[in-house]
Order: sequence, then C-alpha cells, then structure tokens
Amino acid sequence: MPFPLPAKADPRIDISPLIDVVFQLLIFFVVTTTFLTDSGIPLELPEAASGQNETVREEMSVRVARDGGLRFNGEMVSLEDLQRLLVEAVKDSPTEALTIYGDGQVDYETVIQVMDVARKASVPGIVLATEKPLTPE
Repeated sequence: MPFPLPAKADPRIDISPLIDVVFQLLIFFVVTTTFLTDSGIPLELPEAASGQNETVREEMSVRVARDGGLRFNGEMVSLEDLQRLLVEAVKDSPTEALTIYGDGQVDYETVIQVMDVARKASVPGIVLATEKPLTPE
C-alpha cells in the first residue's frame, strides 16, 4: 500500500522574536540617550573648583557671548529688551533664578550690566554658571 507523501510546507521565518528584540533596543537607546538643549553659541565657561551643582527645572538663562552679544532663553536681545523680558518672566514665575552663562573671555563689565538689569527687574536670584576644572587642584 503506497503512503501519500506529505505536502511540502512553505518555509517561514517567525519574526516575532526579531520584532521583540528591535523594540527592546529602541527602548534602550531612547532611555539612555542624552538630549542636548544648548542654544548654540559656543561659550568657554570659566572654571571654578568650588562650584556647586544646582538643579534647575525650567531655566531662565542669559548667555553672554565673547563679543558681548546677549541671548535670553536662546533669543538674541539688547540690554533694554533684556530688562523688559526679565520683568515679564518674573511675573510668570516669581521664584525662578536667572542663570548667567558668560564666556570666560567676556568683558567683566558686560556681566555686571546683566546682573544690574536682573536686579532692576526684581529677579529673586542670580546664578553664575561655571565648569569644574578637568584636573583637581
């Protein structure tokens, strides 16, 4: 008695485990990636060995470039506009401190002018951003 031959099945690759691995890798890279939110002007911050880390939620910041240009929260402004913007920002969040990122080669007078404008706008606190030195002293 002849036995019937089984029909040849189409070879298939189960891609469910592959999809699982791809999603796991995607989740891993999304969670471990650091997102840079720098506003784009290159600054060489001065170093300070005694600096402390400050935790800041939403930052109200002024960046003072080497040429004296000012950016408030990433937007190019003049000193007069800065005072107006700071007054508005203090009305919105009266407990938020201002962080000043000044290039290490910037004119000292410019930083003092920014601090003076911040005090006139009743900013509750001023933080000067620095970097820790690469080699401990």
